[in-house]
Amino acid sequence: MTKRKKMIREIRNLYATKLGQRKGVVVDSYEAMEAGIRTYNFTVLAKDGLHYGYWSGSNPELVKRTIAARVVDTGGCEKWNTLNDNELTGWLKYIRHFQGKKSR
Repeated sequence: MTKRKKMIREIRNLYATKLGQRKGVVVDSYEAMEAGIRTYNFTVLAKDGLHYGYWSGSNPELVKRTIAARVVDTGGCEKWNTLNDNELTGWLKYIRHFQGKKSR
């Protein structure tokens, strides 16, 4: 098995161990203006990769767990196997140090 495949497998295993049944976790968010419309953009780490989504208009009055679930259900996904080795290494370090609570 290649180093790359081992990293992807470890990310998935750590995800299962640390996040359980959660659809994902918000790892980045920012506010922007696009064509005069305020958007709230989110990056979500999920078992299959990184998902991207946004809301426009007003800041969503939702908890991060709900935002993560909606982004995973509706946003685009960048699969783990499409990331380069440096990106994979960074996300592997992130999830190794993740301190969130596991969902049952």
